[in-house]
Amino acid sequence: MTFYSALEDFAGRTLAALPSRFVRLLYLAGLRDARGGYSHWGLNRIHGEAEMQKAAAESHRHVFADLLQTPLQDLESDAAHASRHQGSSPEKLLSALQQQEQTLLAPDLGPESRKHFSSVLLALARLAQAKSAPTRRAS
Repeated sequence: MTFYSALEDFAGRTLAALPSRFVRLLYLAGLRDARGGYSHWGLNRIHGEAEMQKAAAESHRHVFADLLQTPLQDLESDAAHASRHQGSSPEKLLSALQQQEQTLLAPDLGPESRKHFSSVLLALARLAQAKSAPTRRAS
């Protein structure tokens, strides 16, 4: 029998099954309570509360950092994939992400990461709007 750490278990079994960076980020944000702690019944049951909290927070930081290090072109594709997964459009998904930006932030971030994330969401939203706008023909 192979034993996994809480982090390996969470990243390898739960997060790896999710289809995109944005879906993973939304999932992690959805596990948080009003105080910023995480709740994951299965991980808590197997590894205990303290290990579950550490694994979820570390995973959240990793997913967040990965997103910030990904080129916009790849994030644009990721947003399209995530929106299809949620039965939405990229514009609606990105608008929703912008509205819940504070809840998506990983714990213990500096102001630079927050600003970077905000600018990435804004750039992606503008790209999605431009792509969905009707094309104008030159007269």
